[in-house]
Amino acid sequence: MTSLESSAKSKNYNPFWVNLKNSIKDNLSFPMQIVIFLGLMYPLSAWENISAHLNSEISSAVGKEVYNIANEFKYIIASTETIYNFAFLISFDLLFMGIMLGIAKFRFMFKKNSVNVYFSLGITRTKLFVSTYLAGALQLLLSIITPMAVVFFINLKYFKFSKELFLSILFLIIGYFAIALFGFTVSSIVASAVGTMAETFIFSSLFVLLPNIVFGCIQQLMSLFVLGNEYDLNHSSLRYVYDFPMPSLFEKYRYLIPGNFFINDIALYHILDKKDSSIGSVSYLKEVSNTKWVTPNFMLPIGWIIVSLIGFALGVYILNKRRTETAGFIGSSKTMNFISTFIICFSAFCLSTAVFTEFSTLLVSTLISAIAFIIIYFIMELILTRKIKFVVKGIRKLPVHLGVTFAICLIFSTGLFGYSTKTPNIADIKKVSVNVPIGNSAGLNTHSDSYNNEISLRGYGNVLESITSKEDLEVITGIHKQFIADGRLNLIKDKEITSDDDVIDCAFYIKYTLKNGKTLTRYYNKTKVSTLVKTLDIEKTQKYEEQIDAIFTKPISKKDSEQVVALKTIIQSDNSSIYMLSNHLDIKEPVTLDKNKRLEFLDCIAKDIKNQTVFERNLPNTQLIGVIMFMNNEISYKDEGYEKNFGFEENKVVEPQDIDLNSISFSPYNRDKFFVQVTQDMKNTVKFIEDNALLQNFDNSSKIVSAQIIDKKILLELYPWLSSNSYVFTGGKITNNYNDHPEENYSSFKNSYTTKDVSTITQLELNSYHHYFAVANTYFVRYNLDDGSKVFMLVPENKLPKHIKDGVAKIKLKDINSN
Repeated sequence: MTSLESSAKSKNYNPFWVNLKNSIKDNLSFPMQIVIFLGLMYPLSAWENISAHLNSEISSAVGKEVYNIANEFKYIIASTETIYNFAFLISFDLLFMGIMLGIAKFRFMFKKNSVNVYFSLGITRTKLFVSTYLAGALQLLLSIITPMAVVFFINLKYFKFSKELFLSILFLIIGYFAIALFGFTVSSIVASAVGTMAETFIFSSLFVLLPNIVFGCIQQLMSLFVLGNEYDLNHSSLRYVYDFPMPSLFEKYRYLIPGNFFINDIALYHILDKKDSSIGSVSYLKEVSNTKWVTPNFMLPIGWIIVSLIGFALGVYILNKRRTETAGFIGSSKTMNFISTFIICFSAFCLSTAVFTEFSTLLVSTLISAIAFIIIYFIMELILTRKIKFVVKGIRKLPVHLGVTFAICLIFSTGLFGYSTKTPNIADIKKVSVNVPIGNSAGLNTHSDSYNNEISLRGYGNVLESITSKEDLEVITGIHKQFIADGRLNLIKDKEITSDDDVIDCAFYIKYTLKNGKTLTRYYNKTKVSTLVKTLDIEKTQKYEEQIDAIFTKPISKKDSEQVVALKTIIQSDNSSIYMLSNHLDIKEPVTLDKNKRLEFLDCIAKDIKNQTVFERNLPNTQLIGVIMFMNNEISYKDEGYEKNFGFEENKVVEPQDIDLNSISFSPYNRDKFFVQVTQDMKNTVKFIEDNALLQNFDNSSKIVSAQIIDKKILLELYPWLSSNSYVFTGGKITNNYNDHPEENYSSFKNSYTTKDVSTITQLELNSYHHYFAVANTYFVRYNLDDGSKVFMLVPENKLPKHIKDGVAKIKLKDINSN
């Protein structure tokens, strides 16, 4: 201490610069960890990637022109897929290292002796904070620049200098620095306000994650209280499996979340090839390959640096208000204690409500969560004050915490200021997109939830887009208003559906694009049976009929979506074959039609589908004649599997004898087949078939030896995961060669009502369907054929003979499980 005072009297002594210099030399372990971590992610990754290309091309270019990697790439900063996979880890590591560096830099504030020393050095608190903060920020910046500079020089060795390389490296440096600096800033602020290292780490982590916590709680409250909200947590399958455009709050507002704001951009600037133009394209993940390189948007990371600078000013203010005696004492900052306690208790309240709602009503769940809130509050207070008497003295804060919590819940439960009841005026709507929640005959259903190819039950359809006519908009808004009128519904699990007022799962998505450019999106995951049936009206719209015409009779155009292009390719392409399958799904040679006859056939099918009512289409009542299958014979190979080819990949033509006969699924999941169920009410199609002597193609070449029947209730009890949104049945066939799922372990028909009576089987066949809207109780039949194959179909309840119905009713789930 004497030497410091003596030095202070020296003519050239400047405590600000001395502290800055000493701080830069101190705490090097955390910056070094960043250097090592990013070194593994970048220089090493870049070197391995470049070496792999060089070795591969050199070995394959024996006797040819010497391979020059610069002719193929503009730069290779790192493996794109590796960086993308580790994007979250990189962001988390930089945030965490920033927090730890802030704790290390300001650790002198956690002990009374060291605080006294530092505060008596002849340097103001402001200069002490500024010099210490600048030293930490400089260490972070240098630790990020160092590995990125190595990458830059590696690229200069193999590639020419380019603005794309320079800007990409600069963008990554600024982005990563913004992430680390924010964590450092938060811990610096917290360290200036509290008295212990443990508090600093816990509170800093809490505040860094605060945006995640806030959006998580808001999304949870919207899922619980706000009818129709597009951020419902229960729509994950709709988003991820069916690729509906429904971003979560985290995704929509990622620019407000530290760490997350940079994740989507991290992998965009790592490899730039020269395939498409002199500018090049970003070699990104396969689903977005050939993306054009654009100048990075520096505004977002710079914005976060500005936020950190604002936090820096706040830290100066807090340090100047700090009392020396707080050092070493936990719970010394009342403001931090209050805010942190509320964040933790409120988060627990939201999580608890979500958990208990699965087992009880929303009201009961809320009351249980309030109790959990109170318990956690007292635990937090006891930790922070360490004495019961201080907890009792501060109990007046509990009503404030609970009051704010219930006020927030009240705002959400009342519909969030009209959010849940809002529908736009038709005059203000430019267009609407809506999903068809029951699938449909126009081929919009794309995915199957089938289990071992026996029975498929699904409830999702793809989006019917760009609905614009006034009449269609009236239909769609009418359906939407019915969902609103039904209000918040509670699903009683395991309850048998007996009336139109029973509640079932659904997935109804609607997006309005307004004439003023704004959008309004709503999503519903529960509905009444009657309202679900009302969604069939979507198939009455002019847009739906246009979709049918487009798929069957209109050539591919630039306006077509990828979905429509795929269906047109399957149905209309010259490389697409037409098969006529019997009710037993027996496959014969494809039907041979000249071009004009084919067009006539497709036109007949389109007319019949349009002429059918929605009930004839989805709940057929006339006899099934057969099935028409369109199969595109062109496929392309990519990676280890194959994808549907749209003309952009190398093709392979598949001969008819190469068709996979092991299973036939009616869902066009693989997007290379499309099925039309032909019933007697399809007059134009039937007439064309008869006039062209094609009816014999529907004859069965196999015979039924037995039929096994189960009801839908038993199936859903056996496989509960099918009970969500399970109202569209699609049948299928498994041949005797299909042995991937042993019957004794997986078959839905392991215990079923079985009959071999010829007259009974004949009656069942006359009333069986391969496609049916099975919202009510129905019965599933497995027909066992004489060639060992099995065909799965549906029989409506009102068409099942009474003696079979009585026999099926005797089969109980407990009996099945006991075997």
